[in-house]
Amino acid sequence: MSLSLSEAQLLGNWFETLTYGMYLVTCCFCARTLLCIGPEDRWRRPSEIRWFIFSVGITLFVVATFDVVIGLLHNLQAFAFYTGGGGAAQELSDISGWINMARTVAQVIQMILGDFVLANIQMLYCLLPPLESPNTLFNSIFRGFAMAIMLIKAQASLKHEKTTMNSSDIRPWSETLFCITAVQNALTTGLLIWRIWRVEREIEKLRANTSGKTNNQPFRKVIRVIAESGFAYTLMVFLTFVINVCKSNLIYPFANSTLQATGIAFNVIIMRTSPSRDEQFTVFAANGHSVAENGAPTRLRFRSHITELPADIDDDRHQHL
Repeated sequence: MSLSLSEAQLLGNWFETLTYGMYLVTCCFCARTLLCIGPEDRWRRPSEIRWFIFSVGITLFVVATFDVVIGLLHNLQAFAFYTGGGGAAQELSDISGWINMARTVAQVIQMILGDFVLANIQMLYCLLPPLESPNTLFNSIFRGFAMAIMLIKAQASLKHEKTTMNSSDIRPWSETLFCITAVQNALTTGLLIWRIWRVEREIEKLRANTSGKTNNQPFRKVIRVIAESGFAYTLMVFLTFVINVCKSNLIYPFANSTLQATGIAFNVIIMRTSPSRDEQFTVFAANGHSVAENGAPTRLRFRSHITELPADIDDDRHQHL
């Protein structure tokens, strides 16, 4: 599909506002989860609020809202206020202008912060053994951060040049950034699913030897939750990478939607740690743990609600939440 720069910008603004509306809906449920507690939904006391997660959520909301606002401002300047030669495309192609630079910075912040927090939330909710060391994950995040700096530097160096995000000076860095992000999220989700599946298989073997029953597979539901939470965001990043490689102006609507998808994925994961979900997860963990005590070698544990954390979880991991 061939799109002009003006068409791509307008389409990108429409897609971003659409996904931003979805994001706002998830924000309401996420705020309720973070600020309310108990069946009566009472307000949490300050000591009960997970301030790290709450501050990250606020940051993602501010960045997402800021990008929507300046995106609208950019279109107004190009289609309503610009009176120079070349029309709207002339204004939109000012790649080193402050609006284009601000939107690139917003995209970078959202992706780096979202990747870091999403990965930590998933890894903290399932305590993995040393085999799945987080060092590899953090190294990939730092590589993405380095690519983001190079992307911003390359874009800022094109002063007074009229070009797009498909410029040969910019595209290598943006492609690398999207590629690293997609691979990182796929690996994180895949490692968690593989580890949970392996633990479930060990428990099922022990259950078959002790009671002969193997039809109960509670951890399959946990696998589905983790897969669903990571699939949508990873898919959006991967599609953005493919569009970027194809040198299409569709990069604008896809990149804008991906920015909002970061916040949506974050909120969905938080919502799935609500008390009702935690009660279900606690039952799953209790069933598996009772079998594991009879000899199943597993280090996988699931957190319950913040007010009912198991005593055997390290205090330093508790402080992260």
